[in-house]
Amino acid sequence: MTISRSGFITMSITMVAILFLFQFSNVAVKYTTRATTNETRKANTKLSAAKTVLEEHLNKKSTYTTAIIGDETSNEVMIAMEWCVYIKREFCRFSSLEEFDDNFSVGCKLLIVTDEMITTPQHNKILKHVADLGIHIIMTQLPDTNILRSSSILRNLLGIREISPETCKTDGVTLYEGFLLGGKTNYRKLKKTIPYLYLKGGTKKYMVGRLKEQKKEKIKNEDLPPIIWRNQYENSFIFGVNWDFFRDHTALGMYTAMWADANNSFIYPVVNAQSFVTESFPYLSDENLGDIKKNYYHTSRSLSTDVLWPDLVSTLSNTGDKLTGMIAPKLEYNNSKNGTLGGSIDYFFRQTEKISGELGISGTQMAGMPFFYKKLEYDKKNLKDRVPNYAFTSFYPGNMPENIYSKYLHKENTILKDIQTLVLPKKDYNHKIISFYDYNTLCLTKTIDGFSHKDREDLYLRSMETALGYSTTVIDFKKVFYPESEKDDWTKLSKDLSRYLTTHWKEFRECFTQTTISEADQKARQFLTIKYVSFRQNDIINLSLTNFDKEADFILTLTNEEVTSVEGGTYKKIEKDRYLITTSHKDVVIHLQATGATEQSN
Repeated sequence: MTISRSGFITMSITMVAILFLFQFSNVAVKYTTRATTNETRKANTKLSAAKTVLEEHLNKKSTYTTAIIGDETSNEVMIAMEWCVYIKREFCRFSSLEEFDDNFSVGCKLLIVTDEMITTPQHNKILKHVADLGIHIIMTQLPDTNILRSSSILRNLLGIREISPETCKTDGVTLYEGFLLGGKTNYRKLKKTIPYLYLKGGTKKYMVGRLKEQKKEKIKNEDLPPIIWRNQYENSFIFGVNWDFFRDHTALGMYTAMWADANNSFIYPVVNAQSFVTESFPYLSDENLGDIKKNYYHTSRSLSTDVLWPDLVSTLSNTGDKLTGMIAPKLEYNNSKNGTLGGSIDYFFRQTEKISGELGISGTQMAGMPFFYKKLEYDKKNLKDRVPNYAFTSFYPGNMPENIYSKYLHKENTILKDIQTLVLPKKDYNHKIISFYDYNTLCLTKTIDGFSHKDREDLYLRSMETALGYSTTVIDFKKVFYPESEKDDWTKLSKDLSRYLTTHWKEFRECFTQTTISEADQKARQFLTIKYVSFRQNDIINLSLTNFDKEADFILTLTNEEVTSVEGGTYKKIEKDRYLITTSHKDVVIHLQATGATEQSN
């Protein structure tokens, strides 16, 4: 049988095509297998709570460097102690200024005192004595104006020249450059009635209130009502606060900024992790079909795969953020209909692998308290049976109570068996931003809602970045699938998300590392366990580390100086007079020079 030339060519092409398809199917199988095995999981538990520098390690009655005066249950006190833990400062809390005065440590460099602790003339005398010794003082909020008016000592310490008989209502505030990371900004919606103070010359203002009548009344900028400022008294700095910022975790960055401004150079550890988390997404069921079809002309499945996922990936590709998706197999666990779709599981695992993201598990459900237990059993069956080799290492409890999920953590044959990281909603002040939940499980707290960016939220974000170099942005997709108002329409929410990510987060994205939650977990464990000692001699800072594992990050603040080189690590300028130092060795040497010295020598 003779084969024509054209027939031979046709047969050859066909054979090559068949071979290609056969090989491609093998690749696809291997790819799918890799996407469902969580190969990126790291042995995060190597850095466990046993090595953490905890409160009890730093709470020193006789050798403290920071004294905190206030009730142990107050917001300000708990956050001040948390701040000391993060930057590894030895501290001691006292219930009164008299108790502090009776237990004075010669190593004390900083006094943090809450407003309710300053009530008598004796308290004022103690504060003056502390300042005379060169110890810096942070007053987390001003004492009552009647106390200020009656005490020339307090007014002198704070640099107050005059107190207006009338209060004023701010028409927004201005945050000046050089205090918190992010530069100068105006918050037009931060409005509050505060005492109107006039400060003496030489004080340094970090934040002032804006007034509607400024132009009309010809009020000079230097006479705008001060909100946060510093006064130099002899050899100490006194920091005043004319707002309630220190009653939540906004205080963390402000403590850091104040202490940095009291020193010509200051180096402190940070997490260096910016994470992006989707709550209840990927969503794997086809529930609430009536509302979904009415609002989007899609089923829940097609909305997820054809609209939400492409939009989300497009936004993340523009910003470079890494995705950690908290899977919601279902939301209505009281309804057996419209259950988890196997095709959705395959689709989202493959797609997440493509963008180098990772998947965790969500605890949210909408059917009420008894159904949380049903959810955990259902999720185990529908996920562990279909992706048996995938270890879910991160969990966002959502609306699941702690007394429920705590029973399942690390238990064999449960969906929460391998959990290493809890991503928790932002709660009250007594819940730390970063902490160990148990011996091996780390808690990372949500810092901001990706669908919202109000003025106070922006200030909170700047504070977290200043203190910790850390942010976990969470966007809740439950409101998309179960909208409560027109504001929950994805068209609007996606625009808000894209706008916020490309504006408010832009500076911090350039400063710090974008991570998945697993990567953030590893960095946060190193942050909590690291111990360090730094000392400076002329133009050299020596940094010595213990509990060091591969890499740790620090922020170095300077005054009219710049880094020229780093031995044992790398550096990056993140803002004027501020550098990110990434160490790769336990002994680090940082070389400095005066700003502009190179240009002057040339």
